[in-house]
Amino acid sequence: MTQNKKVNNQPLSYDYHGNLSLNTKFSDIQNNEIDLYLDLDTTVGKNACEQKCEHCWFVNYDKVKSRKFDTLEGKKIFDFLIKQGFKTYPRYTDSFAYGGELMRIYGTSRNRSFKEGKSLKDTKTMQKGEAWTSGKPLFSNDSSKLLQMALDYNYGAIAITFHGLLDENLNIQEYYPIKGIFHGKDFERVEKIISDFNKDNQDNIDINIGITIGTHNHSKDMLIKYVKYFNKIKIKTLRFNNFYNHGNGYEHLVLSKQQRIQFFQDIQWIYQNIKLDFQLAVSEDFGTDGYEILNYPENIGICKAGHQLFAIIPIDIKIISQTNEILKEKIGSIVGCVNTFEPELGSLYKISINGKQEYKIEFDTIAIEKLRQKRVNNIFKNGCFSKELNSAIIANKY
Repeated sequence: MTQNKKVNNQPLSYDYHGNLSLNTKFSDIQNNEIDLYLDLDTTVGKNACEQKCEHCWFVNYDKVKSRKFDTLEGKKIFDFLIKQGFKTYPRYTDSFAYGGELMRIYGTSRNRSFKEGKSLKDTKTMQKGEAWTSGKPLFSNDSSKLLQMALDYNYGAIAITFHGLLDENLNIQEYYPIKGIFHGKDFERVEKIISDFNKDNQDNIDINIGITIGTHNHSKDMLIKYVKYFNKIKIKTLRFNNFYNHGNGYEHLVLSKQQRIQFFQDIQWIYQNIKLDFQLAVSEDFGTDGYEILNYPENIGICKAGHQLFAIIPIDIKIISQTNEILKEKIGSIVGCVNTFEPELGSLYKISINGKQEYKIEFDTIAIEKLRQKRVNNIFKNGCFSKELNSAIIANKY
C-alpha cells in the first residue's frame, strides 16, 4: 500500500485510571485518585445482556457468576463510595438490562474513561455517559424507548463489541471462532436501529465500537479492513482490546508476545497512513511489550489495577461480629484485576447499629503492597500483569 504524505487523525486515545508511578506507595494515594468498579449485577443471559459469550469473565469465574447486590442496597453503596471521594463506576452486564432499570437508578455512568494527548485531556465521547450493551436488548419492540431513555439520562453513546471477520469486500463472514457472541451481522441490524432512531430525533446518540483482538483477527490486513469498514459507518470511537482466555477454552486465540508487539506496530502504521473518521483507542490490556511506539504519556499503558483501580464484587454475606446493638457483616470483596478478580485486596462491610445501616471499606494494605512490590521488582514484568498473576496462583507461588 502506498504511504500517504499526510494524514490528520484525532489523537490516539487510551484508557485512564490514573497515572501515578508504581513506585508510589498505596498509603500515599488519596481516595479521589482511586477508581472503583462496583459490580452491582453480574447476571448474563435473559433480561440482562441476553447473551452468554463463552469467553466472558462474568461467565467463567464462580466468585462473580450470577452475583448482585440488592437493588436498593447497591444504590446506597454507590452513594457511600461517591461520598468517600472514590471515582466509582457502577458496572453491570448491560445498560439496558431489565428494561433499563439500572440506568434509571444510577443515571449517567460509564465503564471506563478515555483520555488523549500528553495533557490527559478527556476525549469528546467522555463528555456524556456511555451506555454498554451486547446489542441484543435493542432487538425488542421497545428499542426506541430504550434509546430515548439513554438520551434522557444524558448518555451520548452506545458501546457495542463487534464480533466479526471481514472478507475482501468488507462483508461480514458467517464464521466466528467464539461461541455465544452477538454476531457482527446482528450488529448491522442494531446499527440500523440506532441510525433510524437518530433520523427521527433532533438529539442523536453515537456508537462506540470495541473489537477483541486474538490470533483470529490480529493481522495487519484484517485491522485495515476493520478501520475501512467502520469508516463507512458513523461511529465515534473504535477501541481494540486484547483477547484473554477466560475459562481456558480458547488458548489458540491468545496472542504471543511478538504478535502483541506487531499489533502495536500495525496500529501505529494505520494511524499514520489511513484517514480515520473516528477516534482510535487501544486498551491497556495488551500490556507493555512494544507499546512505547504509541507514544502515550508517562505511566499510561501500565495497568493501575491493584494500585489505583479496584473492583468490588458481591459475596455471600459473612457475619464478622454481632452484639445486641451492632451487627457487622462482610458483603463485598475488593479485588485487584477487574477482569480476573484476583487477588483479594480488601473488604466492604455493612454495619447495622440499632437498625440503622452504614458502610465501611477497608483496603488490605499489606496485600496491596505485596502486589506492588512484585510489579516494581519485575516479578510481574508486563504492564498487564493478569497472566503472570494467574500463573503464579495456579503454581501456588503467590
